[in-house]
Amino acid sequence: MEIATEKRESELAYLVGSLGQDGYAVIDNGSRSIELVSKEGRAPRFLVFNLGYRLAYEQFFADAEDPEAAARAFRDRLRQEVLKAPFMKGKKKLVGVEFGEMADVLFAPAELEGRIFTLEALKQKLHEITTSRANEFQVLKKKTDIDRALPRLVVAAFLTEELGYSRLELTERELGSGLIIEAGLKQP
Repeated sequence: MEIATEKRESELAYLVGSLGQDGYAVIDNGSRSIELVSKEGRAPRFLVFNLGYRLAYEQFFADAEDPEAAARAFRDRLRQEVLKAPFMKGKKKLVGVEFGEMADVLFAPAELEGRIFTLEALKQKLHEITTSRANEFQVLKKKTDIDRALPRLVVAAFLTEELGYSRLELTERELGSGLIIEAGLKQP
């Protein structure tokens, strides 16, 4: 068994999101950490920080009464991190890895692979939640997998806007797929 370093996990996230093509910006929003990774040429540039959906939900949303204050506090924390990742701006495409629960729980059903969320749609959904009444927010927090979906919505909306993109494309591929893609790319 191999325990992946931050660099290795970021490389795999990039492979999953880009299928090995240069010029993409990839967000991998896992349970413990978020990887931001892009690549132009040989070496990927990456930033890993511990604000994955599980940590973010517990820290910002689990006990929150006010959805707007909770989302604002989470965005403020994300802002501190994204300032360290200027390499994510101006790429061909912004791709989201591990955003399936966000799509399934908070939006109408649709095929996940290649699904596009416009910045406007992400912000509108977040606005609906953050302007809801306290009792509505409490009901939402009882929804299955909301702990996985809500933090990812904040990440998707905030990072898409902050990094200067108008849309986020999702992939259903996850890190295990990265190992398969990597092996396939090495074949003669």
